Amino acid sequence: MKININELPDHLNEKDMAGFEELFDDIEKDAEISDEQQQRILSSVMRKAGNGMDTVIKNKRNINETVPQKTIETNKKIQIKRGGAIAACIALLVVGGVMFSLRNNMQNTVPTTDRDSSMVNEIDRSVTKDKDNSSEKETDTADSEDKTISTTRTVQDWAKSYLEQNADTVGFLKLKDLADNGDFESPVVQGEDNEFYLNHGFDKKENETGTVFADYNDPINEKCQPSNIVLFGFYTDDTDAILSSPILKYKDSKYFEQHNTIEFSTIFDDPKTEYQVISCFNYDAVGEDKTDYSFRPRNFDDEMSFDEWISIVKNRAINKSDIECSEDDDYLTLVTKDSANGEDGRFAIVAKKVSETTAEEETSQKEDSLKESTKENRSVEKPDKAVSLKDRVKPDIHAKLEEAYPNNSIRRMNDDRYIISDMGSETSKVMVYDVSSDSVIFTLKDNEKIIDVFEDKFGTYKFVPSGDDKYAFLNVTIFDESGNILYTYEIDTKEAGISEGVENDSQMHISPDGKKLVYRDIQFHQDDKNLDIVDHFVIFKYEDQEHPVDIADYKGLNYAISFAVSNDLLLVYHMTPEFKRTPDLYSLYTDGKEDTAAYDIFVNDDGTLPEYNVKDSTINCSLGRYNELMIIKPDDNGDIRGGNADYSMIEYDLAGSEDGLHNYSLISESGRYFVTVYSTDDNKLIFTLYEIDGDNVTELKSIEKELIDPEYEVLLSASFNEQTGNFSVRRIIKTNKTVTEDRIDSVNFYE
Repeated sequence: MKININELPDHLNEKDMAGFEELFDDIEKDAEISDEQQQRILSSVMRKAGNGMDTVIKNKRNINETVPQKTIETNKKIQIKRGGAIAACIALLVVGGVMFSLRNNMQNTVPTTDRDSSMVNEIDRSVTKDKDNSSEKETDTADSEDKTISTTRTVQDWAKSYLEQNADTVGFLKLKDLADNGDFESPVVQGEDNEFYLNHGFDKKENETGTVFADYNDPINEKCQPSNIVLFGFYTDDTDAILSSPILKYKDSKYFEQHNTIEFSTIFDDPKTEYQVISCFNYDAVGEDKTDYSFRPRNFDDEMSFDEWISIVKNRAINKSDIECSEDDDYLTLVTKDSANGEDGRFAIVAKKVSETTAEEETSQKEDSLKESTKENRSVEKPDKAVSLKDRVKPDIHAKLEEAYPNNSIRRMNDDRYIISDMGSETSKVMVYDVSSDSVIFTLKDNEKIIDVFEDKFGTYKFVPSGDDKYAFLNVTIFDESGNILYTYEIDTKEAGISEGVENDSQMHISPDGKKLVYRDIQFHQDDKNLDIVDHFVIFKYEDQEHPVDIADYKGLNYAISFAVSNDLLLVYHMTPEFKRTPDLYSLYTDGKEDTAAYDIFVNDDGTLPEYNVKDSTINCSLGRYNELMIIKPDDNGDIRGGNADYSMIEYDLAGSEDGLHNYSLISESGRYFVTVYSTDDNKLIFTLYEIDGDNVTELKSIEKELIDPEYEVLLSASFNEQTGNFSVRRIIKTNKTVTEDRIDSVNFYE
């Protein structure tokens, strides 16, 4: 008679179990069936029996179980209170198409599917041999002695709905904030073997990806669980593995640092129990190295010492953390297939369980550590003596052109060239003004509008109707400083899969070299009930315009606010679902989303929009409320990996008030100067001018001024004219509902 345990009803009644009483007695008398094997048989069937079998299993090893007013030492005998022995024999017969031989802790397998048999061998911690016993595949000789719980645990309310769907449920796993796909969430099951859930879903129906499952050798129940819970999730082709995608991301050091918290709760735990990742590494499932499985002990001391184990986990690591670990902690190991390291390659993550308080403390420490490790904090250079800035005064070309061309936008290219753009909706035109000749040397009257202006070039765009109301042709032209055409882009928005969007330059930016165009496509997806808005970022490369590359999507509450583009990077300043504003960094050297890696730079939640200045491959970023300057630049020794290049992030945290409303800073139009102002508790305004030279910043001059009408305490906005040296800041009253009443304070740094 052959019985598949996975086809048994979820609850065995007493009549079912009584039919196997005598058969189990034979198992118990068989000296070749070890105590551990009997224990595993019982534990497996226990979950099927459920509440219908009032069973107390006590391991044959010496285990002290504390009960009220007396301690019972169990030894040499498996004690069954009622009927439990009968069901245990089921596991001996047959599991699916796999015939078990429990002699000598060996297992001869005949897979019922075409999946990789080495996978089954590895998970079941067995030795597979061919007919002449000459081909040893894998071993794991560690004994299983699970951590005994002193009191019976109760299934939590959150888990009951999962148990109703599948009685094999033992927990719930969540990997948070995956870059492109949101959170990974999955109930965790524990079967009667480690084969069934390789190709069966949570609903027990056969599928290609399987579901996440715990090692069946180490029961998770109301009385015990291992100190190190091992979860598996992979299929023969790891591109379809249910765990492969999120787990393999941990190979990237930045991803490892930013996603170091995993949520896993057994059905007896509070929801959202957290584990912090301490290590991740590759190993060979069938390698000759007998220590390949030494990172997976279920309990310490009996199988191996904790010090030995933690040393192995840390020494094997591709990436690791500095979180303190002890023998008293609980651990979680996630394992998936990784064919990048060969047919039998595996990848594992080890994490430590932490209390809620400890998790908050360690997360905060980790974030601080990450911030310090990825940002180079520099001090501003100060000259030994006051520097005269009178020679920096230049004719105020801005004021001259604003007077000559009212209602036009005036933008500086360099000291010799300015761009004048008519903002009229029907008669828009672009002109290049030459300072030395005091004349317009180029005029573009083709109803084009300005995108970006750099030191040696500028870009324009226009949408041309295509006959389709939903789409248009987007024409972008890059000119040199004299108006000569350098590059042209002719984009069929329909073929590119983007909508026309809003016709303004905030929808697109060109790289300083003119060879990349990043387009922000605002997409609207509406059904009968909902309207979803998506900020979709796509890059067009000049050499291959017909094949745009998707970079990033921001959906719903996670929407883009502004963005900047260098020759190498895309910086997107966006709102998070938690209503915080933060920039993400993407590489422009990419063939698709899977090759981009968003990197959170910093969080700003006071409502201030950042200012950007881009030069070639460097982005200078200023947050007005923090008097903080961030320089992001290519660096072969940098800490940030983006695409195929490394970058450094240099931070200058300059003097200011702790209250963000009492600070303001900006980068000048040319990117040469950084200016800050802040108010003090003794009613002073401190103005400071800095000069930016590459990634070095020098303080040029600081001016102190009495604060008149201190009730106008909020520094709302500021402006700096780098030709004249004049700087002005606008103040308002914090409680005012309007900003019509204000105060203006001005200084001149060049005088």
